[in-house]
Amino acid sequence: MVYVNSSTPYMKLFSLKSIDWPSIPGATMTPLCGPSMLSEFLVKEWAEHFLEKTDAELDKIAGSFRFGQCTKGEEVSEILKENASSQAVAN
Repeated sequence: MVYVNSSTPYMKLFSLKSIDWPSIPGATMTPLCGPSMLSEFLVKEWAEHFLEKTDAELDKIAGSFRFGQCTKGEEVSEILKENASSQAVAN
């Protein structure tokens, strides 16, 4: 398992402080907390981060997802390996 490193241009662009959280009149956060519901409200704000970027800037941001730039999730990988081993033994 790998994930995007927090020091990459993509993660710096999308720090929680940079998101303009939408205000929806009459709505509470409870119904918006499902992953698909919340993402629907954030798509526009996410896309707006790219509007004024040059091709070079976009390439640099996209480079954040190169395998060599990712961080290996050692703990998650170990848990998955252990679970896979125990499942193989059980079957």
